[in-house]
Amino acid sequence: MNIFLIRHAEYDNPEQIFPYHLPVTLSTEGRQRAIRVGKWLKEQGFSRIDIYSSPIVRAIQTAEIIASLTNSHVFTEKDLIEVQFSKLQGKPMPKNNDWSMCYVPGSQEDPESMLKRMRRVYKKRIEAEKDCVLISHGDPLTLIYYDLIKKTPPRELDTGGLYVQKGEIINLKIENGKLIAIKRQIVWYNLDCYNDRLAQLARASHWHCEGRWFKSTSGHTGSIAQRYLPAGRQGAAY
Repeated sequence: MNIFLIRHAEYDNPEQIFPYHLPVTLSTEGRQRAIRVGKWLKEQGFSRIDIYSSPIVRAIQTAEIIASLTNSHVFTEKDLIEVQFSKLQGKPMPKNNDWSMCYVPGSQEDPESMLKRMRRVYKKRIEAEKDCVLISHGDPLTLIYYDLIKKTPPRELDTGGLYVQKGEIINLKIENGKLIAIKRQIVWYNLDCYNDRLAQLARASHWHCEGRWFKSTSGHTGSIAQRYLPAGRQGAAY
């Protein structure tokens, strides 16, 4: 059984605001990337696969594009929704990389709540015993990824080197109700950039590359001790 965790594709944001739950729509580039993800799933033999999406517009649009290419149905799943951050939603992003103003205690959904709902939908889909796609957002997907590989996430999720990128695929292989392998990949990624990103990831996350496998150098234990790095441009992964 396979569960594909996918972050929505790139969206239009000309005013550079924090979108969170706002109905921003996919950009032309984002639509092309979603098409590539859909084609990749079809090439891997995953047609007519159930797709569960966050109710946020950019996620639904990504899901619908993928569904149109895989002849699949899209279902809305509220547990996959973007993190709530009421005091920043619609506000301009900081200039000069000054992110200190973005962390307002008590104004956003706490990580425990986010992880609880992501675990809930993950458990539900495992119990269904069917291949599926789950389309969500950066923070929820990154948090559940850290949980699955049994690593403690950093206080700010996007600073740990493992933040899930727009359009990225995390392939979870399930056998007998248990997670046995994880593969992360971006099927539209530029291969030169991929090589740089791979090196960054290895430094940031204490994994080292042996051929096509990542193995932990920090005494990692648990269900995931390795993750496969597919070769070639189509399988660019990190």
